[in-house]
Amino acid sequence: MEKKTTMGYVPLNEYVEGKVAVARLEALKDFTIKCNYSILREEVASFLGFELPAETCEGSECEPARNPETIF
Repeated sequence: MEKKTTMGYVPLNEYVEGKVAVARLEALKDFTIKCNYSILREEVASFLGFELPAETCEGSECEPARNPETIF
């Protein structure tokens, strides 16, 4: 079976945004592979390039259960 290549045109700004998103995901992947502990929501948001919204949950439903041996 022959492989076919289809070319399409994407506006430069959309291409750049896609490359930035891929770079952020690669950084998160590398961090996940190298680290053996829990990661904070703020760190994930930082890697992915967004700020967390204000907390809308109360008490223990905001924080996931964590193993004390894996917290850095």
